[in-house]
Amino acid sequence: MDKYKHFCIKLLKHIWHASKETYYDNMSYSERCSNLNKWLYFYSKIDPVPKEFIKKVFSIMYNLKEIFPPNHICKYSPYDDYLEPEKVLKLLIF
Repeated sequence: MDKYKHFCIKLLKHIWHASKETYYDNMSYSERCSNLNKWLYFYSKIDPVPKEFIKKVFSIMYNLKEIFPPNHICKYSPYDDYLEPEKVLKLLIF
């Protein structure tokens, strides 16, 4: 698990920021969660992280839902589950 410590710190930071709405943020909650999942996809291409490990982190965060704003916990949606994830991401970005 030490191998993924740096990743975990980054992921937890991104999950926390995706759950908060800030004054200067004009993104919706779903956009922030979508961006989080895009980041996970691209991060995993650079530094592979097992999907099961990511799912476990999200599961732990879900169990801590009382520290998040109501209904603001992102779900993990791996783009690798799509037939052509790169094309899906291009459509979502543009």
